[in-house]
Amino acid sequence: MDVEGAMQFLASHGSQKSGSDVIFSWLARYQQAAAAGADAVNGTVGALLEDDGALAVNQVVDAALRVAPAEEFAAYAPLKGLPSYLDVSVSLA
Repeated sequence: MDVEGAMQFLASHGSQKSGSDVIFSWLARYQQAAAAGADAVNGTVGALLEDDGALAVNQVVDAALRVAPAEEFAAYAPLKGLPSYLDVSVSLA
């Protein structure tokens, strides 16, 4: 990868970013624990993985998405949340 060439696409304030990223520090802690033989789970990947490293897929959700209209699963929820979801959440709380 041409790092110098790629830097042109960053916002000027982002090209000089430095510091300790919380996610990377948690990843380092996970890696150290796993290397030491601890029963550790990497919760930093943004997705759940199976023991073999494959992406964990919820089969019920997968089946529901495959039959849902594209507009239902591709659209973002409103920032305030879906009213029907909010109503159910309040009633179950």
